[in-house]
Amino acid sequence: MIKRIELKAPIQNGSELITELVFQPVKAKHIRLLPLANTNMNFHIQLAGTLTGTPPSVMDELSAEDTFQVIEVIENFFLPFLKIGAAN
Repeated sequence: MIKRIELKAPIQNGSELITELVFQPVKAKHIRLLPLANTNMNFHIQLAGTLTGTPPSVMDELSAEDTFQVIEVIENFFLPFLKIGAAN
């Protein structure tokens, strides 16, 4: 979904007056390096692509909602192993 905001204080950029910002939809390519919960999003997305046989160019175009769903699947895959390590 595209989001627009009107700037309360427009910005002069050369000969252009910027009066609004238009946000593109967030995709996996924007989330890849986001540091959440001490994890590397690039690793999660890359591993998901490897495990599903999906090329990086396709993974990069996942919607934000689908990307976080993929990340959850990868994290749930590792969760049992993390619990075993924590018990030792």
